[in-house]
Amino acid sequence: MALLVGVAAFKDIAEPVLDRIEARSRAVDFHDGAQIFAQGDAADAVYAIIGGPGRVRIGAVGRDSKGLMVEILGTGDIFGEIGVMDGSLRTADAFADGNVRLLRIGAPVFIETLTTHAALAAICAACSRSGCAGRRPTAGCHVREPRGTACAAGAVSCQARRTTLRTRPAVGGTVPAG
Repeated sequence: MALLVGVAAFKDIAEPVLDRIEARSRAVDFHDGAQIFAQGDAADAVYAIIGGPGRVRIGAVGRDSKGLMVEILGTGDIFGEIGVMDGSLRTADAFADGNVRLLRIGAPVFIETLTTHAALAAICAACSRSGCAGRRPTAGCHVREPRGTACAAGAVSCQARRTTLRTRPAVGGTVPAG
């Protein structure tokens, strides 16, 4: 299958494991302007952007009813993981900006992978310890370790990650401080 091979968050996970994740997930295509999920929806899946010329726009409506752009993501990124990891509702809307192909990874599959594979858990723990404010602050990297220096943690959103990782023990039974 090899759909997740180019997705940074899964880069250190063995191919047979990726094949199992892919077999339990489904590829979906979204056309320009299509809504992927809405703020307030149940967080029942994580999405990996696996192809297409488009991007995914993540945003929310502010208190003054103006749209706030949070992130623009491209092939190789994941999104929707925060709500899945902390069991909350979606905190923003997600729309296709151009045609995109996504792999919809159900929440149980993602959580199982997170809790049984140190590589993915390490990425989430790195986000928990970092002060990053978004995806890919430098080319090919996501997390900034001491302010401004890049690390190789991969592309996992950092917003609300401290709460997430306090509620779920990391692989090996320890809970990262943060």
